[in-house]
Amino acid sequence: MFRSGRLVRDGALAELVLDSVVEKGKLRKRDGSFRYLTVEMYDDVFFPKGEYVASNTIHDHYDNRIRADQRDGRECWVFSSDTKEGHEGKTVIQEMSTWFGRASSQVIAREYHILHRSSSWISTSASRCGTRW
Repeated sequence: MFRSGRLVRDGALAELVLDSVVEKGKLRKRDGSFRYLTVEMYDDVFFPKGEYVASNTIHDHYDNRIRADQRDGRECWVFSSDTKEGHEGKTVIQEMSTWFGRASSQVIAREYHILHRSSSWISTSASRCGTRW
């Protein structure tokens, strides 16, 4: 699955308009719903449907930190965000860490823990990040 889009804002309202969508393989059932929970969560979390009230208060829900680390033999900076104590039910992404190559500043990897509406913890990681699954 590959998707790209742009955020269109109108005051407090926002909408993600998809410019490109490519799906390969058996991602969907006959009724059009997603076959796999991971793909459904990816779609729900990163590509919201319709207009929604945009909030710039994300920093109110997360503790952020930066540290040095290595990933796949590369020197990296790691930017991490964790849900603040008492805010767990207010965020979908509970924890997320992104490794940036020190030399290139490119994203090397990303790991995140998501609390989906199914009330299940889902832990996933990607060594090459982007919007492809």
